Amino acid sequence: NGGYNIYCTMDPKIQATIDKYYSNESNFLKNSKGVRAQSSITIMDYNGHVVGISGGVGEKTGNRALNRATSSPRQPGSSIKPITVYSLALDQNLITYSSMLKDEPTMTITNEKGQKVKWPKNAGGSTTNRNVTMTYALQRSYNTIPVQLTEKLGIEAVFNHAVNDMGIKNFVAPFKNADGTTEAGDHTYSSLALGGSYKGITTLESCAAFATFGNMGKYYEPTFYTKVTNHYGDVILDGEANAKIAMAEDTAVIMNHMLQNVVNHGTGTSIRSYLPTMKVFGKTGTTDDSHNLWFAGGTPYYVASC
Repeated sequence: NGGYNIYCTMDPKIQATIDKYYSNESNFLKNSKGVRAQSSITIMDYNGHVVGISGGVGEKTGNRALNRATSSPRQPGSSIKPITVYSLALDQNLITYSSMLKDEPTMTITNEKGQKVKWPKNAGGSTTNRNVTMTYALQRSYNTIPVQLTEKLGIEAVFNHAVNDMGIKNFVAPFKNADGTTEAGDHTYSSLALGGSYKGITTLESCAAFATFGNMGKYYEPTFYTKVTNHYGDVILDGEANAKIAMAEDTAVIMNHMLQNVVNHGTGTSIRSYLPTMKVFGKTGTTDDSHNLWFAGGTPYYVASC
């Protein structure tokens, strides 16, 4: 009412495309009980501008309702591996594009039956027990390799990289309960290397983190507006975020190429049917019983997390 102008980052064409898809509930699967899957998506440019977003499936029924893209953290599964482990290992020269490690479990844990078992295993419960390159391990989403890298890097370093460099604010530091017992939060191999996190992350966080791999290692805090001015044209609020360095430029370039292999030859090949000729980098994520399914990645123009 006071004559303010809000300069929004939304791209109307992109937002309309999202709205058309997300308002049609038949686009989303039902489970065996007939319950429709929920979903969220965030799309950004490489300056941190959110150009399109949806916080849920179906027609919007109210204002200021739950927005799952910003307010519903979900376990990211293997989509966390580039954000936490691989990017830090490359940045600290622990690995290169073609470094090799043995695909084997390196820890012993006690399972639900009280038995001592080797951990972790890859999807399907197996390992090859062969040396594999870092690129191939990421391409096939092996669990054994990121756990080994987290062992070498240290849980504290990986956690700090995710939170401080990559903007994963929903990660939980260790804390004490009221009874004095300590909870590890996301200071665990499961959280940092495999994506079985304490609370989860949002598509907004995931999207901004993946943007670093197409942005020469620069991280921008996501924003929904560039500025707010009064009727005199004075800037009242500046929404533009300053870039911070999340990793070295060459680390981001290598990560981009490794993640292109995921789309071209690995777990993300279905993306090729939508973008057959464009360069695309990305990573899939799947949690137990396919309870959460993710894809996060980018083209030369935009980055998205769904």
